[in-house]
Amino acid sequence: MSDTAAPQTPLGVGALLGDSFQLYFRNFPMATFLAFVPVLILTALTALILGAQFIAADPFNAPDPGADILGSILLLNGLQIIGYSIATAIMVRFAYDAKLGRSARVGTYLSGAVRNLPALVVLSIVIYVCMAIAMIAVIIPGLWVLAVWSVAIPAIVIESAGFGALGRSSALTKEYRWPIVGFLVALGLIMIVVSFIFTFIVGAIASALGGVILLIVVQALFSAATFALANIGIALLFARLKEIKEGVAVDSLVEIFD
Repeated sequence: MSDTAAPQTPLGVGALLGDSFQLYFRNFPMATFLAFVPVLILTALTALILGAQFIAADPFNAPDPGADILGSILLLNGLQIIGYSIATAIMVRFAYDAKLGRSARVGTYLSGAVRNLPALVVLSIVIYVCMAIAMIAVIIPGLWVLAVWSVAIPAIVIESAGFGALGRSSALTKEYRWPIVGFLVALGLIMIVVSFIFTFIVGAIASALGGVILLIVVQALFSAATFALANIGIALLFARLKEIKEGVAVDSLVEIFD
């Protein structure tokens, strides 16, 4: 698990994190909306298929689903893979338009996501399975796999790389995988802190009001915030790697969206 050569230009993990936060908060309403809608739908589907208790604020006390609803769980997992694949593609393209100072074009993002859906779904599953297998023994190999293929989704939706996105991501991340691991870990820790705070907030709301619908909406809102930030970070990581390795600035990608 080592790159063949040391990077000549630093990735700039701190700058990437700062840019991710800045871009998110500068476009907070639209970024949150684009992430909130699919997350809300998937959260509602979870409550509908498995029961509202499975979106409880305390995941450690969630009920045992039992063998009788394993089919429902598999169905939900399939819907989530499709839903999050589309949502991720939308957020990545939005991040680029936001970086370019352009208005959001939801219809364009959605049509692009649907057009690339087979590659998005299949490669998302491949990455998840490979990462999970690598993490069974030690966490570090799993993070390494994630770093290698971290920009596969942007490669699909920005460059139309299709099923070649894994190779494209591997080429772009070469020599930068350890810095990418650092970036992903830092981003993940921030999201864990946000999720930890969210657990207590949602728990308090659920205890005080006891409204299932409100619980679903609030959970989706907090999940959308972390989801949007993560995907903006990945989009900017892709842009940074292209700039370092190919001399292609974000401004040069404007024609992709026309």
